[in-house]
This record gives sequence, structure tokens and C-alpha cells, in this order.
Amino acid sequence: MKKFPVESISFWDAFFIFVIMSAFNIQFIETVLVVLLAYIVRFLIFKIVKQIPVKILEGAERKRSIRRVINFLLFLLMFILIAFIWGVERKDIFVFITSTLTVIGIAFFAQWSIISNITAGIIVFFSHPIRLGDKVKIYDKDFNIEGKLEKVSWFFIHIITEEGDEVTIPNNILLQKSIIIKSEHTEEI
Repeated sequence: MKKFPVESISFWDAFFIFVIMSAFNIQFIETVLVVLLAYIVRFLIFKIVKQIPVKILEGAERKRSIRRVINFLLFLLMFILIAFIWGVERKDIFVFITSTLTVIGIAFFAQWSIISNITAGIIVFFSHPIRLGDKVKIYDKDFNIEGKLEKVSWFFIHIITEEGDEVTIPNNILLQKSIIIKSEHTEEI
């Protein structure tokens, strides 16, 4: 086994190796701390969301949607922080983000109905008067749909008819059609 003679390494070489290894160790420790902090924050937020009654969020599906959004945002924030820790320039991160958003934008432009359904899903999720469990009647010139609103997802609403059939309707159609809401929460006239 060949040994390196200690005398052949100068003071400055040893100092340079020490500084490089110290910087690497600090970056590694900072990365581990960011990941741990992200998981702690995720745990605390999920614990808070879990304590919110299902009735306030109008169903377990909304809790799952909120968890997915929180996971995505925490992962994105963690990715950006780790990139800064490892010395990635801000302009390089912005080039990556804008390139990714451009590709996603082109993909959505190719499927315009997808982006309109997502947008309509967000509108229905946050500000439409329809609630889970409501009896609804959606008027269409060809086929009227009547039943109980079972689920609101990113792309579709799910209605269970009186016959027990599940009907899925794209969210953007929900915003375009006339709807009668026979809510359990309001008094009928």
C-alpha cells in the first residue's frame, strides 16, 4: 500500500483541502436541516388540517386536496432553498422555472379544456354555493341531471342519481349550466 508522504503536502494545500471539506460539510448539514424543517412544518400543518372538522372543509376530498397543495408547495420551497445552499445562481433557478412553466403552458394550450376545468374546479372549490351532500338539478337542453353531489375534484364533479348511478360532469360545464340547488342547509320555499 502506497502512503503519501506528509512532508510533500504544503501548509496551503492542507488549508485549502480543509476549507473545501468544511464548506461541503456545512452545505450538507444545512441541506439536512432544511429537509428536517420541511418535514416538521409539513407534520404541524397536517396536524392542524386534521383537526379541522370535515364539515367545515365540506368533505375529506378537500382535505386531501389541501394536503396535496401543501406537499407541492413545501417540496418546491425545499428545492429552492437547497439549490441556494449548494450555490445555484438565482438566474439559473429562474431559467429552470420559466422553462418548466413554458413547457407546461404549451401542454395546457394543447389541451385548453384541461386548464379551463382546473380553473373551474378552483372556483367551485372556493366560491360556488354548491356543497357536498346537496341535491342538485343541472339543466341541459338534451339531458337534465338530478342527484346528490358526492365529490368535487380538480376536473370533475361527481353526482349520484336517485337510481344510484354516478355521473361525472366537467367542472367548466357546471359553471356554464343553470343549476337548482336543493340544499339540506337552506329552507325550501
